[in-house]
Amino acid sequence: MSDNVRELRTGPHSISLVSLEEAVEWVLAAVDEADGPCKQVMASGFHGLWAAVSNAQTSDELSHVDLWVPDGIAPVLMARLLGASEVARVPGPDLFPAVMKAAPVEAVLRHFLYGDTDDTLEALHRHIEATYPRNEVVGVHSPPFTPAAKVAPSETIDEINNSGADILWVGLGTPKQDLWIARNRHLLQVPVAVAVGAAFRFEIGKVDRAPDWVGRSGLEWAYRLTREPRKLWRRVFLEGGQFLAWSAWAMATGRVTLAEREIEAD
Repeated sequence: MSDNVRELRTGPHSISLVSLEEAVEWVLAAVDEADGPCKQVMASGFHGLWAAVSNAQTSDELSHVDLWVPDGIAPVLMARLLGASEVARVPGPDLFPAVMKAAPVEAVLRHFLYGDTDDTLEALHRHIEATYPRNEVVGVHSPPFTPAAKVAPSETIDEINNSGADILWVGLGTPKQDLWIARNRHLLQVPVAVAVGAAFRFEIGKVDRAPDWVGRSGLEWAYRLTREPRKLWRRVFLEGGQFLAWSAWAMATGRVTLAEREIEAD
């Protein structure tokens, strides 16, 4: 796949303003054109962007993401304010099932699930194979908890590589999942690794997702805050405030711009 797409650029980071359908096409193209290093896909909103711009090491590690799509409303609003009025979100919990629904008729799409708990992965394994024809789960792994700052190269790489997976889905939360992929991708032989946050739990109904109209209005963060206040209050009120101040400054000074480039999965 090769197309010119608009991007929101913040220094070394580029968020591709693609549609859900275009993101699915890119992931499947990466599977088809599997030669070469593992591709990294990141689906994140303000939390991932703030992690990237507020920490020098994280900024460097996330500057090599192959496809970064706007999971949350923040980058979408920034792009709209800069003139890209047609931009919409591409949430990880939408990308996850959309790829499976688009699996080629003539082949089986093989998946490895990394992250969350054993119970979640077991339920998700059953759900995928019962719900999505032409898809097979070839491996799952629930890693022990590690703070994002201490994420290291994984001891499960051989297990993932030997599974024959076409796609590695990583659900560890932002930015931990993205740093995990960035630090392991040179060892991974799977064609593409996609970070999708809480998609595993959303997919099996373990966590309720906001209604569609809430997501479209940009208020999914508020909906999730009411459901998981202890987990999200710091992110919303502390990091969210810092991000708003930074984004206002960055847009006013031209640190955030719209650009266009060709994205390729090969």
